[in-house]
Amino acid sequence: MSQYYQAGDTVLWNPSSGVSRVFLGQVRLFEDELSLASGIGPMEADECQVEIDQFSTFAQALLTYCSASNHQVLHALTDGFVITVLALAERAGAEVRPSRIDARRRDVQTGSAPALSVETGDELRQRAHAMLHSMPH
Repeated sequence: MSQYYQAGDTVLWNPSSGVSRVFLGQVRLFEDELSLASGIGPMEADECQVEIDQFSTFAQALLTYCSASNHQVLHALTDGFVITVLALAERAGAEVRPSRIDARRRDVQTGSAPALSVETGDELRQRAHAMLHSMPH
């Protein structure tokens, strides 16, 4: 069984139901964290509508949020979700760049352990583009 993410009549993504539940759970979590609606409507009869302009704003805020941190655990928890959001935004035709205005450091990694490399927004977008081949529509 699968579910459909659509912009009007255009299918953007058709993941399995389990993947869709995980994705929607993360969407709702980040709507709360960012205090911003995602543009992804409720899943009804295995379909939900994506409002592209609102989703683009959400994707940009998400990328800015993650880019503003060097916290390794935060990146380990979020990078896959961010890549999926960026891939979906690309498929929808939305260009997403982190905002420089809102990019203040938060959730900073501290301690004596050396920080691991954190992917840049450009690297995340490259991985998102590559993932499009794995996202049926």
